[in-house]
Amino acid sequence: MIITLLVLLLNAAVQVINCAPTGQENNRTIRNYYITAEEIVWNYAPMGWDNLRDQPLENTPAKLYTVRTPTRIGAVYHKAIYRQYTSSAFKVPIAHDPGLGTLGPIIRAQAGDQVRILFYNKASKPHSLHPHTSKKTDSLPGKSVEPGLMYQYIWNIPSNVNFPVNQSSVAWTYASKSNTVGDLNAGLLGPIVIYKPGTLVKPSPGSTFERPQGIDQEIFTIMMTTDEGLSTYFSESVEEAGISLDTLETLRTDPLFEESNRMYHINSYVFNNNADLRVFYGKPVRWYVIAFELEDEDVHTAHWHGSTLLYHGHRVDVVDLMSVSFEVLDMIPDNEGQWLFHCHVGQHFEAGMTSFYEVEKEEYTGDEGWGK
Repeated sequence: MIITLLVLLLNAAVQVINCAPTGQENNRTIRNYYITAEEIVWNYAPMGWDNLRDQPLENTPAKLYTVRTPTRIGAVYHKAIYRQYTSSAFKVPIAHDPGLGTLGPIIRAQAGDQVRILFYNKASKPHSLHPHTSKKTDSLPGKSVEPGLMYQYIWNIPSNVNFPVNQSSVAWTYASKSNTVGDLNAGLLGPIVIYKPGTLVKPSPGSTFERPQGIDQEIFTIMMTTDEGLSTYFSESVEEAGISLDTLETLRTDPLFEESNRMYHINSYVFNNNADLRVFYGKPVRWYVIAFELEDEDVHTAHWHGSTLLYHGHRVDVVDLMSVSFEVLDMIPDNEGQWLFHCHVGQHFEAGMTSFYEVEKEEYTGDEGWGK
């Protein structure tokens, strides 16, 4: 799967690079997105508690990664993220689902569509926005966008995207390649979903956004080891933690300090500090489970307690994730309650790559006013 990509400076000449077969350029549905790169201060453990063990952070292995001391940054880091706006004016942001954490907005399109992204770099360092599929995409064109400037990216989605049997969508990602290692660890990563033609519809005539037919809910998760010590914004995190440059020079020789800056997270939450992740009893849920690592040996194993999922025709509760993986699984929750979703790699589990999800049964009593 290869995305064709055009990058152009606003008001400059347009040169489209199109890998789709001749005759497929016309009659594409155009989907417009307005996305920024912005800086934030992010807390990986916003509840201040090890919810996996139900103990204070300082009393568990979470202390190394989440408790700020004169020689540890703790759970709070300076980061850069993608966010979405309603128009090219970039004045009205679109509400971001807290469950996504630092993941960028979801870019949805159908096979054969054209996606146009107006990208505004509101951060203080150069960044970009590039698609990544399950195949190598290093040759895709494009260059960094300097702070305060805009570019428009145009992606021609191939019409011959390969969809697995009984699966109406596939997952990709987008990320910044201005500083590949630094920007990924800074948080510049987001999901792309490509659907079969005819899948996306507006739930009602006045709806702003389209949603996929036959899927009541979509959940996006990423299992990732983020090394904040390699982030483009690590120096800002150090300064905000009150650590001097002289102290930092000494700390850089301490293996435990280096380890303390590695966050083993799901959607940038550690030790079950995740925002509410709720599914509903008996209603179809599609899970997009992503791994996006720079090291081939950094692999994960996603495991759901309390439910099974359909994965390529097989019933599973575990799926292996290679260093770069885009997996799609379908669940019909049938076990009410709070359940664990985590990485089964022992080191990652102990270091915080765990979260909760809730299966809620909706009950209608008639007091809601229906039928009266």
